[in-house]
Formats: sequence, structure tokens, C-alpha cells
Amino acid sequence: MVHIQQFLQHIHAHLQTDQTSLLKHIHKQSVLTIPFENLDIHLNKPLSMNPEHVFDKVVRNKRGGLCFETNSLLYAILTQLGFKVTLISAAFWNETQESWNKDCTHLALCVEVDAKSYLADIGIGGGFFEPLLIEDRHTYKDNNGEYRVLNRHDEWIVQEKNSDWQDLFKFSLQSRKLDDFYTACRYYEHDPTSFFRQKKLCSVATEDGKISLSSNTLKITKGLEKVETPIISDDQFRKELKKYFQIVL
Repeated sequence: MVHIQQFLQHIHAHLQTDQTSLLKHIHKQSVLTIPFENLDIHLNKPLSMNPEHVFDKVVRNKRGGLCFETNSLLYAILTQLGFKVTLISAAFWNETQESWNKDCTHLALCVEVDAKSYLADIGIGGGFFEPLLIEDRHTYKDNNGEYRVLNRHDEWIVQEKNSDWQDLFKFSLQSRKLDDFYTACRYYEHDPTSFFRQKKLCSVATEDGKISLSSNTLKITKGLEKVETPIISDDQFRKELKKYFQIVL
């Protein structure tokens, strides 16, 4: 069962009377607390989009997950809190292929509050702290980055600013079901060509940066400063995983 109070305690959040403030608060605390990670894939443990299963993994076992897991849990939490929430399809820009990934390869949420629609997404490993207002040319900035939402040829695009604005992912406001994401989730989990099968990944945002751990590198970013440490053994990986993410495999 998904327990609201236990979830809020886990992400160090508290209830607020204003719904917009509550949404932004829960979103930010989730991004700062719940890692984006693919460790179960490398442990040959099946992934689940069942919110109750994800709740046990994230809250009771102090873990994280892929977008299919963490955003399905957030959907259940926000729905229980009375928000109008829709599962929506998103797809990242593939720089290698210079094209968009297929629809439903990323799961995100549309949340309606006070006649406004927001894009909520806690499954990209250190993304925007607050949900993005779905409004053409809306720009949002926090300590970790600057983002904007565009409506381009009837498609919604999220861009991230580096030296210039670059496409990050696109999304549709069409309502989806969890089953629509099953094929992509199983591909990422089982296919030998899946990016997530190539190496272990775990990352989480901090107030002023990001901590990212992979099979071969630990990266700690604070503002403009980035420190990288090579990972040369599985023992070292597990040690850093416990130190920075409090995860013990």
C-alpha cells in the first residue's frame, strides 16, 4: 500500500494548504531524495510500475529507479492527495541518431492545479527542481540549470540551456495508461543493446549540483566545479554507493 505520510517523511516534505506550493515542494524534495538508478537491472531483479511495489522499493528500501518506476509512484501519491494527474508520453532527443526516441520511451506526468497545467518529472536524474508550467516559451531556472517549454508544430518540447538552448525531450498531453509504457520498460530492462544494460548508474540532485555514480566514474558537481573519481572495482562502487546514496546492495 502507498502511504502518503511515510512518503512525505522519506523525502523530508510536509503538507501545505496551497496546492501549487505543495506540488512544487513535493517535486523538489523528490528530486533531491530519490535517485535515478538502474541497479536492479544489473541484479536481474524485475522492474515494476505498480505503485505499491515501487513504494516498497523507494520508501521502505531507500532506493530509486527509472522514470517508469519513480513517476508512477509520484502519480499515485499526487492522486491520493487530490491532484488531477495524467500519465503522459515523452521521448528524449537522441544525439547519436539525430532524431527523437519513440513515443512512450519516457514516462512523465501532467498535473492540473488552479486551471494551470504542469509537467512533473522526477525520473531524469537531477532535472528541474519544480514542475514546469506548460505554457509556450515558459522559462524556469534553479541552481542546477535553466529550462524552457516550447510548443513547436503542435508538439511540446522541453529545452535545456547550455551554451545555447538544446532540445532535451518532447512530450504529448494525450492521456496514457501504464500499459502503454510496458514495451519500453522491458526493452530497457532486458535488451542487450539497452543503454541501461551497459553499465550501472545512480544519480541524484543536490541543492547546488549533482552526484552521479556509474560503473567506472564518480562525478560530484557543485556549481561550476566538477570532481571526477575513477571507479576501479565493484567493491569501490558499492562503497561509494553506500557513502553518497545510502544504498546497500
